[in-house]
Amino acid sequence: MLGAGANSQAIDACFWQRVLAGISAWQGEANLISQEHAYWPQIANVLPAIEKKNTLASVFNSQADKNTNTLSNYVPEYSESCSTVELISKRRSAQRMELGEGISKGDFYRMLALAVPTGNRVPFDAFPYSCAVNLLLFVHKVEGLPAGLYTLIRNVDSFDAFKEACNKTFFWQPVQDCDLPLYCLELSDLRKTASALSCYQAIAGHSAFSVAMIANIQTIMTEDGAWAYRRLFWEAGLIGQLLYLEALASGLSGTGIGCYFDDAVHKLLGLANEGDWQSLYHFTVGKAREDNRLTTYGAYSHLSETEC
Repeated sequence: MLGAGANSQAIDACFWQRVLAGISAWQGEANLISQEHAYWPQIANVLPAIEKKNTLASVFNSQADKNTNTLSNYVPEYSESCSTVELISKRRSAQRMELGEGISKGDFYRMLALAVPTGNRVPFDAFPYSCAVNLLLFVHKVEGLPAGLYTLIRNVDSFDAFKEACNKTFFWQPVQDCDLPLYCLELSDLRKTASALSCYQAIAGHSAFSVAMIANIQTIMTEDGAWAYRRLFWEAGLIGQLLYLEALASGLSGTGIGCYFDDAVHKLLGLANEGDWQSLYHFTVGKAREDNRLTTYGAYSHLSETEC
């Protein structure tokens, strides 16, 4: 990617001469990738344990019906800034965030409302399992909302168990001007904390808000079997993709964060070590900081019009 973009012409010839000199001075021989298949006995032992048995359609329907909760009549205000196709084609992960840039309360609430499954709203109408993932929200800069730690209870049936498992000093104060099951746990500047929990990545603290997705894995796996561990990540992934697109619709960007310290998240919440609750996935939303050294092409730009 060296020299990509319009600024490539500005790089003088001396630079490229030094690059060529460095390449010509290469010594040694790179190791070849092994053609042998690595056998991991632990994986072989795990696979039978997570095999999913056939499920009756009636069971699927029953689980999906659980997602029709008190929010089923709540219709968020959709953004009309661009079409779904345009959003999907422009979807990119932000590499860095502009510190100090925020999000409007309306856009924030819309994202959260769309992240709550109702049984008849995309993408969760295609997910035939009961909702299990709650959102822990590190609010950094949301217009009209104090910075602090919040939680969105997507699975209303889990509220009592989650509250009981968490730190007893949390407020659990319902956000007054919001029709969602959104609760304030504590008020504080958590930028450094959010970054530290996501492997010290500044992108989690420089954003408007960041998210940790948490579920009661013990309950889910006891009820549905060990294979359900995978479908918890399917659910978390759906939430992440929704946040990606809704961030774009708000003129912002999102980034999924796969590196995080789950035990540290549990400690922050006061959850028991090796307990029932597990942090599954992190995400962050904010104003992307563009890197002018890079050139970004349109989605599927390598395909012809007839191939798209």
